[in-house]
Amino acid sequence: MKINKYLKLKKYLNRIYLLVIAALLLLVTVFSITIYYNIEKIVLKNESKNNKNLLYQLKYNIDYMEEVVSNFCQYIYYHPDTQVIMFYKGIDNEYPYIMKNMARIQDIANMTYFLKSIYVYNNYEKVFYSTDNGIFTDNTVFNDVTGSYKEIPRMKLIMRKITPSEKSGNDQNRYVFSYFMYDNLDKSKNMDGGVIFNIKPEWIFNNIKMLNTTDLVNHDKFLILNNDTGELIEVDPSDSSFRKGLKDDYSLHIKKSENGNKAFDFFTCRINGNDFLVTYVKVEKSNWVILKTQPYNEILGYINLLKKNIIFITLIFLGLAVIVALSISQGIYRPIGKLVKKVGSSTFQKIAAYNSNDEISYLDEVYKYSLEQMNLFTEEKNTNREILKNYFLRKLIIDSTSILQEEMNKECKDNGILLELSKQFIVLVIKIDNYHDFKQEYSNKNRDLLKFAVINIMSELILEKFTCGAVDMKEDQIVFILNVDSKAEDVYEDMQRLIKKAQEYIFQYYTLSISVSISEIVDDIRLLTKFYNQTLENSVYRFIFGKMCIIKPEIVKENVESGKVDYSTLLKKKLSEELKCGNIQGVENTVLSILKEISKCNYNNMMICLIQLISEIKNIFEELNQMKLETASFNLNLIIRQIYEAETIDELLIKIMAVIGESLNRDKSSGNEKYIIIVETVKNIIDKNYADGKLCLQEIAPILKVSAPYIGRIFKDITQMSVAEYINEVRLNKAIELMRRSKASINQIIGKVGIENETYFYKIFKKRYGTTPKEYILKYAVSGS
Repeated sequence: MKINKYLKLKKYLNRIYLLVIAALLLLVTVFSITIYYNIEKIVLKNESKNNKNLLYQLKYNIDYMEEVVSNFCQYIYYHPDTQVIMFYKGIDNEYPYIMKNMARIQDIANMTYFLKSIYVYNNYEKVFYSTDNGIFTDNTVFNDVTGSYKEIPRMKLIMRKITPSEKSGNDQNRYVFSYFMYDNLDKSKNMDGGVIFNIKPEWIFNNIKMLNTTDLVNHDKFLILNNDTGELIEVDPSDSSFRKGLKDDYSLHIKKSENGNKAFDFFTCRINGNDFLVTYVKVEKSNWVILKTQPYNEILGYINLLKKNIIFITLIFLGLAVIVALSISQGIYRPIGKLVKKVGSSTFQKIAAYNSNDEISYLDEVYKYSLEQMNLFTEEKNTNREILKNYFLRKLIIDSTSILQEEMNKECKDNGILLELSKQFIVLVIKIDNYHDFKQEYSNKNRDLLKFAVINIMSELILEKFTCGAVDMKEDQIVFILNVDSKAEDVYEDMQRLIKKAQEYIFQYYTLSISVSISEIVDDIRLLTKFYNQTLENSVYRFIFGKMCIIKPEIVKENVESGKVDYSTLLKKKLSEELKCGNIQGVENTVLSILKEISKCNYNNMMICLIQLISEIKNIFEELNQMKLETASFNLNLIIRQIYEAETIDELLIKIMAVIGESLNRDKSSGNEKYIIIVETVKNIIDKNYADGKLCLQEIAPILKVSAPYIGRIFKDITQMSVAEYINEVRLNKAIELMRRSKASINQIIGKVGIENETYFYKIFKKRYGTTPKEYILKYAVSGS
C-alpha cells in the first residue's frame, strides 16, 4: 500500500525517471553495439583510406618525376652534340670529337641528381656511348627490353635489370629505371638512333621510404609491380616466396574485380600463413602498380583491444546511467514546475525561440538573459553618466520651464540622450499595476531591476518607430518622452500597437502588469511639465479602465470635463431596500450600477461619490440596528482605506461586497469573531491553493483541526455560499484573469486553476457568465474590456 501510494504521489517524477533512464540505456546500448560490430570495418576502411592517401602521394611524385625526366630527355635528344653522335657514320675516325661531345653531355647530366647515366645509341655503328662506361657494343640492353616488350617503349619509364656491361664501381643495384627516346625503329626493332636515360632507383625508393616514416607500424612493406613484365620489385628486398604469393593474390583479386566490374583499392590476403591488408594504386603512365602491405594481426590486435574496451566502458556507463537518471529526474522534478510557472511559458523577443517541450533550455536562456540584464543594469547604475542622465530627465519632466534651451542641448549631448528638442513630443506615464503586492514581493534591488527591464523592453519596441528617452520616477511610475511627427499618419495607432506588444511581453516574461497613459502632442519642450502633469492625472483613470489599460486623452475627456458629484436618488433608494431585505445579490447589482454611474465623473468627484456611497451604506446599517431588524456593524474606516488602495472599480466592488456580506451575515453570538477568523482562514487557504485539483472542504478541515460539517455551516452562514461554491468562484475569477492576460489555451487554463473535468468547467462557467469560455474570449478581444 505504501509503495503504491508513493508511486501515485510521485507519478510525474517516476515518468521522468523512466524516460531518462530508458533514453540513456537505449543510447548507450545502441551506440556500443553499433561501434562493436562496425569497429573492424571502420578501422580497416580508415586504415585503407590513410594508405590510399599515401599511395596517391607516391603516384603523384612518380608522375612528376616522369614528367621531369621526359622534359630533360627531350632536351638532350635534340641537343646538337647528341644528334651528331646518334647519326654520324665513320665515327671511329672522329673519336676525339665524339668524346668531346659526350663530355659536354656528361657535364649537362652532372647537373641532375637523379641520373645514373645517359646512353647515346648510334645504329650505324651499333655502339652505345655512355656517360659513365665509355663506349660498349653489348646489345644486352635491347635484348632485355625486347624480351619483355614487343618493341622498345618510347618515352615511357620502365623497370629493367642492369646488365653486367652497365655496372661500374661499387654499384650494387639490380634494377634501373630507363627512359628510351627515339624517332623510328629499323627492321630488327632497334632504334635508328636514340637516347636512353637511366634513373637511379634510389630516387624513387628513397621517396617511398621517406613517406613511410610517418607510419608507426614497422612491418609495412612497399612494392612496385610492372604490369608489362609482371615483375614485382620490393623497396626493401625480402624472400621471393612473399613476392610470389602477393603477386598471385593480386592477380586473383584483379581478375575478380574485372569480372565483377568493380575497381578495388584494397583487399586482404594470406601469404606464408600470415594475413595481410594490401592497398594499391595504379600509375597509368608507366603501367605500374604500387602496393603497400600491412600485417593483419597488428591491425586486428588494435581492433580486439578496442572491442574489449568498448564492452568494459559500456558496462560502466550502463551502471552510471541508472544512477545519473535518478539524480537528473529528481533534480528536474523539484524546481521545474514552480520555476516555469513563475517565469511564464512565452518567449521574450531577446531570447531564443522557446519550445514548450524543453523547459530546461528555456530557463537556461531566461537565466542568461536575466544575468546579462542585471550586469548591464549594475554597470549603468554605477556610471556617473547614467546618474546625470536620469537627473536631467527628471528635472526636465518636473520643471521644464526653468531649463534654458542651451542647457538642454548641452545635457542631451553630454549624457547621450537621443531626443531632438526642436521636434514635437509625447509623454508616456507608465504605472505598475498591483503596486502594493509588487512592493511586498520584491526587494528594493529587484524592484529596480524589474523597472529597468520594463524600460529596456519598452525602449526596444518603441525605437522601431520613435526616438525616446526614459527615466524611473521612483515608486510606481516610469516616464517616457518620445519624439513624434504630428504630420505623420497613425501616430497614436502605431504607438498604441507598440505599447500593447510591450505590455504582453512584460506580463508573459515577468508576470508584471503595467498601465500606460499617453499625453497629447507637445509642441514646445518648455510645456513638457504641464503635459506630464496632465498625463499623470489621466493615469488615475486606470480605476475605470482596469489594469494593463492604455489611456489616451480623448477617452478620458468626458470624465475630466464632468462636473457631476453624485449618483441618482433612485439608486440610493434601491440600495437601501436591498440592504434592509438582506438580498446580497440585489445589493451587489445595485452597487455595480452605482459604480458604473460614478465612473462617468472626474477622478476627484469619483472619490467623493465613493465616500458618499460608503457613508450611505453605513447609515443604512445604523438604521437597521435602530429598527432592530438586524444587529450588524459596518467598518467605515476599513472600507474608506480600501477605496484608496483599490486600483480598479472591479477590485473595489469585491471589497465593498465582502464587507457588506460579512456585516449582514455576522453571527450575533459571542463567538462572532472566532467564526470570522475561521472563514477568513478558509478563504486564505482557498486563495493560495485553488490550483490544487483535490482542494475541497474535506481537505481543508484537517488543516484547521475542525470537522468539515462545522466549517461548512459557519462558512455558509457568514458568506451565504458553500465552501465548494467559493472555490468555484475563485477558480472562475482566476480563469477570467488568465483569459484576459495570457495566450494560454482553454485546456491549459483549466489545468492551471485546478479544475480536472473540462465538461464541469464549461458548465459552471456558462452558469456564472451566461456564455462559453471561447465566446467570452472572443467578446473580450472585440470589446477590449
